[in-house]
Amino acid sequence: GSLSFTAGTPEEVPPPEVQALAPAPAVVAEAFAGLVGQEERVLRLRETAEGARARGKRFPHTLLTGPAGTGKSTLARGIAVAAGQPLAEVSAPLLSDRATFLRFLAGLAEGSVVFLDEVHALPRPLLDALLEGMAEGRLSLVLSDGVRARSVTLRLPSFTLVAATTDEGAILQALRSRFGLREVLVHYSDADLADLVREAAPKVGAEATDEGALRLAQASRGTPREALRLLDRAMDTAPPTATLCLDEATLDGTLARLGYAED
Repeated sequence: GSLSFTAGTPEEVPPPEVQALAPAPAVVAEAFAGLVGQEERVLRLRETAEGARARGKRFPHTLLTGPAGTGKSTLARGIAVAAGQPLAEVSAPLLSDRATFLRFLAGLAEGSVVFLDEVHALPRPLLDALLEGMAEGRLSLVLSDGVRARSVTLRLPSFTLVAATTDEGAILQALRSRFGLREVLVHYSDADLADLVREAAPKVGAEATDEGALRLAQASRGTPREALRLLDRAMDTAPPTATLCLDEATLDGTLARLGYAED
């Protein structure tokens, strides 16, 4: 696509949709509260946020690598809270037009945290623009009114890029080198996922026993996303009682209906 202009002035660009956060500075210690697992990575993110705030700097560009469902988007939201900045989320496979991407970057609120999911799928023309924006804080553009062309420089709002990928090997070194932090997320242990299930169950009107939570965790393929999905499926067939007890027998029945063989 191309940018269109009238009388040499760029079209007005609406700001991207952002998640408005509380205007008061976030308490870094609470930014990742409630997260289960990934303790080492969360600790480093907290320490980085504390250091950045103490020095009056923005949170560094961050690359999160790991299997699907291991909490990359959740950590990105925690980073935004810790930084006390608005969050803008976008998925690279949905970006194909350079002009639209430039409008997105130019319309960010100052200091935004941008969560770019599946960054390995970003088309090369957009990647080149992103690299320039990260390095220079501005973009060079060639504008045309149909008769003549001229070069201009577009200043971008400052932003922190939190990029996520399941395939770090597919990311060019030119981009990889721009990240001040690079964190690799791993599959969760059964014990961590069981903790997650026990904490999540009351929010859907249930109580999970230790044995039941562990049974669900063992079927969750090491990811919180799958554990929460299975918890939802268990509630689909739950009797309409005030609080359902999710014990091992109940969850064995749920998993059998879903086609999971007992371990």
